[in-house]
Amino acid sequence: MALNKIEQIMQAVESALTGLTTTGTNVFRDRDEPLEDANSLSIEQGEYTPVEVQGNTFVDARLTLSVMVAVKKNNTYSEQINLIVKEVYQAIMADRELGLPAFVSDILPTGISKPEVSGEGSTTVMKSVIDFEVKFQHLIIDVSA
Repeated sequence: MALNKIEQIMQAVESALTGLTTTGTNVFRDRDEPLEDANSLSIEQGEYTPVEVQGNTFVDARLTLSVMVAVKKNNTYSEQINLIVKEVYQAIMADRELGLPAFVSDILPTGISKPEVSGEGSTTVMKSVIDFEVKFQHLIIDVSA
């Protein structure tokens, strides 16, 4: 059975991010808390929104997703977050069809949150979230086709 198109999109984003210099070995899906001892990324699936029905066959849709950047808090955390955000943007925007040209038409960045403190004491990390919107198409009767 073919993977659901939403799952294929999420896997494509995860794959793009595993090649990053600073966080490539610490890419996770749906991780609530960042790693305590290393910079990391967590990819989270957001809303699926049908946009337009193309006749009786296809649905144009949008999928939002977020990438949480987390760095161990130190004197250069904002510099580290900015470097990782740049890497994430470059990796994802390098192929705006995410290697899925049969159904993904574009991915657009939609914002970055202000870095926030998470945790306490020696486990304090700073995190920021980058949001994206993926435009894709699927059969009207099946989101996996």
